[in-house]
Amino acid sequence: MIDEMNILIAGVGGQGALTLAGVMADAAIKSDINVISGEVHGMAQRGGAVFVHVRMGGKVRGPIIPLGQANVIIGLEMVEPLRYLDFLSDNGSIVVSKTPIVPPIVWAGLAVYPDEQTVFDQYKKITDSVYLIDSLGLANRTGNPLTANIVLLGAMAACVDLPFEKQVMLDSLASIMPERIRDINIHAFELGWQEARGEKL
Repeated sequence: MIDEMNILIAGVGGQGALTLAGVMADAAIKSDINVISGEVHGMAQRGGAVFVHVRMGGKVRGPIIPLGQANVIIGLEMVEPLRYLDFLSDNGSIVVSKTPIVPPIVWAGLAVYPDEQTVFDQYKKITDSVYLIDSLGLANRTGNPLTANIVLLGAMAACVDLPFEKQVMLDSLASIMPERIRDINIHAFELGWQEARGEKL
């Protein structure tokens, strides 16, 4: 069993952060790896920020990742990981969607949503391992835009050294997803996997 691996998932309400955590937790259990997760929903049902901690390994005791010890941050929305960069370890990776979700404060003219290059320049100041994924575009190729989170899961699995094999994650997806959307989600995972192979910045 590994000593410790920490993954932080950041997004907004309704993007499926908890689903990603559930798939990874199931994959860890299938691999006989100790796993603990903890989440903060905030005003999630109103599109507010959501972040989930997934901690795996023999030395893990609590659900919250200590600052500076996240091996991976997954960003389901383009700017949400900016809130949590203090959690990232020195050699950590960021896997992030290029899809923005503009908050109401921007619609009201009270704030400005940053442009893509500005956002990614901030990420690259923290780590060289930044992966930009067109999660919504790839999800649309499956016929279901709601699979964007699973696209990012596949991308993360492709570019991060996880303590379990790709097939274990696919098995977990198959066991967690309802039968009617199982194949679409597996397709989304595979699209993310393929995309990550050529998307390192």
